Amino acid sequence: MVSISDYEVVEATLLSGQRRTQLLGAQPLTNLPYVDREIFHLELSNLEVNSLHEKVAACFKHYMFCEGFSERMKSEKAARLWTQLAEDYKTMPHGPGDHFFKVNDSGLHGFFIRYFFYVMVGLDPEDPEVMKTLLPVMKGDVPIAFEYLVPFANLGILNGAIKQIDDRIYSSPALSDFTEGEERYGKMSKLELARLTTCIFRMAAITGTFQLAKSITGGLKLPPYKDMDKIDIPALWDKLDLKDDVALRNFCYEAARLHPPVSSVHHVATVTRRPFHLL
Repeated sequence: MVSISDYEVVEATLLSGQRRTQLLGAQPLTNLPYVDREIFHLELSNLEVNSLHEKVAACFKHYMFCEGFSERMKSEKAARLWTQLAEDYKTMPHGPGDHFFKVNDSGLHGFFIRYFFYVMVGLDPEDPEVMKTLLPVMKGDVPIAFEYLVPFANLGILNGAIKQIDDRIYSSPALSDFTEGEERYGKMSKLELARLTTCIFRMAAITGTFQLAKSITGGLKLPPYKDMDKIDIPALWDKLDLKDDVALRNFCYEAARLHPPVSSVHHVATVTRRPFHLL
């Protein structure tokens, strides 16, 4: 393990390009999306301008956030998802570990699964068959270990369920006008983007966002901090002005500082003259 000596070096390291490996923080990954080459975003180096890392990211952003994304966010169907989330929050117990945060097909987790796959991909969140496909892979904290984490994912238990989501994304509205092999997008194929999207949704859109949301709404017990016995996070959250972007952002930053969705990151050193310390 390596620690970095001072703020300037930390800043320079985090802002510089990285030579990457198959790690999520300190956790080795396996069973990552692959067609004929490595395409998983976190394992691609971004040391050069116009790297494959940048092009793959650009491809993902283009198809997830441009093709119908804004329209779906403003749709009546999206509004119904928000309304149901608010109703679940009011009617379900929502303290640390309570029902609102534990169930998979409703509450906070059910909302994220439905909302992300609808607004970004265009899958119908009100179709029971769609949810039947999504839930085995996207539910809870345990399945991710059997999907992408060493050593459990080596068993391949959930590979068939992952492929079913790949297939739905491949045929989704978001990818309906996909152009194969564009140079600006690293010559990505439609199959590559479909497989990559499933993995990103499971690791980041569903898992990371869900943990952050639990932290800021009081659904996750935070590590010990000063005066924690005097602070009621759910009560503070309920008092926030949802139209005050600065207050909301600061509240989220502080909660994330106390319990970040990813508690560690990895960075492969590429400049040996920086003052690293070995631990």
